[in-house]
Amino acid sequence: DVTAISRTASKKEESLGFGAVGFVETCNQASIDAAKSTLDVILNTSSGVVGMDMYLSMLKPRGVMSCVGLPELDENNKTKFFPQSIVASEKSIVGDYLGAHHEYDEMLAFAAKHKILAQIETSPLEEVNQAVARVKDNAVRYRMVLVM
Repeated sequence: DVTAISRTASKKEESLGFGAVGFVETCNQASIDAAKSTLDVILNTSSGVVGMDMYLSMLKPRGVMSCVGLPELDENNKTKFFPQSIVASEKSIVGDYLGAHHEYDEMLAFAAKHKILAQIETSPLEEVNQAVARVKDNAVRYRMVLVM
């Protein structure tokens, strides 16, 4: 089963429509508490700074948090966590920046076979500065594509 995680409930209905069976709102402590120790894997695609301990608390013992999104490389964006969040329960934090080419081929073939399409917004290349600002303000649903 898939559980979607987002800061607010604004993406809940879309997430459930995409096939998620659960939803965690990270700005809602009751939602976080209800998800504690319930997830086997968290695929963290966030490019923002996140509270690692909060996410790690949602993992079952021996759970894995895979980080594939990266915040801007800036001293203020360093992620902190307490080692106690992973040691006693044998949880892991892993990262993967790019997969192998054959993995991309498999993913794209799977998406084509099942008619899975990306959720995007488009913007003319001439409006690149406004598009980047919208991305930084988290105002884009889900990816921004510049059109030439």
